[in-house]
Amino acid sequence: MADEAQALPSAFEFSQDISTQEAPPPLPKGVYLASIEAAEAKVSATSGNTYADITFNISPDQFPADYSAIQQDAVKIHHRTMVLSKDDARTRYGIRKFCEAIRCPVSRKLDLNDFLGKSAMLTIDHRQYQGVDQPEIKSVQPA
Repeated sequence: MADEAQALPSAFEFSQDISTQEAPPPLPKGVYLASIEAAEAKVSATSGNTYADITFNISPDQFPADYSAIQQDAVKIHHRTMVLSKDDARTRYGIRKFCEAIRCPVSRKLDLNDFLGKSAMLTIDHRQYQGVDQPEIKSVQPA
């Protein structure tokens, strides 16, 4: 017999008053060494295309001093621009350039598991999402 799911509480308590919480500053614009900790194929809800959702991890030792005082944990940032479901010259070239940047050899086959642990230099910029600045990967370059 399957285990019954435990009921989750409906009330939660936090260390500080939520009604006065300000938005934390985003990771400052700049260039950061990052490593890939996850890579999986997903389907876009808007286009229907299959793409690679690549999770980069930027460790706190890469942060500027004033930001590391605010953010003690690593920052995870997603790269979601690599389309996998189209077999055309533009798509293959984009995959090639990304793989060159992370130093991952490829041929006719691409295994996203080969990305795990690879490093790259990420250029971080900001974009607005729901009125709040969010870090965004502008480019991926070799480390």
